[in-house]
Amino acid sequence: MMVSVIKKFFTELFIIERNVPVSNGMGGYTDDWSIHLEILGKIRPLTETEKYAADKITVHATHKLYCSVIDIKAKDRVTDEDELVYLVKGVINPMKFNNHLQIDLEYIKGHGE
Repeated sequence: MMVSVIKKFFTELFIIERNVPVSNGMGGYTDDWSIHLEILGKIRPLTETEKYAADKITVHATHKLYCSVIDIKAKDRVTDEDELVYLVKGVINPMKFNNHLQIDLEYIKGHGE
């Protein structure tokens, strides 16, 4: 019952991108972001209190994404329907129940930035 209630609120489309380093031929690597998943979820901005608390433990998060349990890792990127881009800072599976994830995000760029 709880799973279906939670998923009912996952109405926004997000693209999860994963960085696959590609050799540049000179001993270094360049970033190659490719689409890893398309998911439904819900995002919300964090309050100033939450930002401050998160900053105290050296995780700077500006938003939180709620979604089903998926393959997502810290350092992946999330792009929303408005083409705003966020960096995944941490992934939390509350109480290890496997019914949803809470993903800490940091806003990195938006329209034309």
